[in-house]
Amino acid sequence: MKKTLPACVYPCGIKYTVKLEHMDTDEYGETAGFEKLIKINADPKKTKDHHRTLFHEFIHGVFHSTGLAEMMRSQGGDLEEAIVVALEEHLFRLIDETQLGRKP
Repeated sequence: MKKTLPACVYPCGIKYTVKLEHMDTDEYGETAGFEKLIKINADPKKTKDHHRTLFHEFIHGVFHSTGLAEMMRSQGGDLEEAIVVALEEHLFRLIDETQLGRKP
């Protein structure tokens, strides 16, 4: 059975649209917090990682929705990305990826 990405996710109860699209970058995905949009790179080489990428970008959505992203950005550096990677690495294995699109 092929796994599909949800059309939207709800970090902190806020709706973010999820789009699978070609990206002219090596990035797996990106979150546009102000637009409430998560883009996942459609590159076929990255297909097996789409749900993990969505989880990673979901965490960015949580940071943006709570205001933490802006607070960390004001400190300089890329602290947000470092924290998101650390959380993703250790939490992704605990989740049921079919729950990513469920509203809390």
